[in-house]
Amino acid sequence: MESEDLKLLIDIKQIFQLSQSRGCWKLDELKNVGILYEGLCNIIKHYEEQAEKTQQEETRGPIETIIEQVEDNNEKKEEIEIEEMDEVD
Repeated sequence: MESEDLKLLIDIKQIFQLSQSRGCWKLDELKNVGILYEGLCNIIKHYEEQAEKTQQEETRGPIETIIEQVEDNNEKKEEIEIEEMDEVD
């Protein structure tokens, strides 16, 4: 989702909050407004989490990638050595 689209959803959320604080909704409308507001909040939360995850992945540099690969290789090497020791016994 584009950041402009997410900003639009956040602006709509703020309109809901402002409308509620001003008493714009009738009692019989509150349930439906609440359901819509909750759905909107869930969508915003989902896309904010997704954007944060994408940003973290993009900021991960080559050094972190190399370190991760070395650690994975070391773990695999240790597993192989343990297996070989078990076979010798």
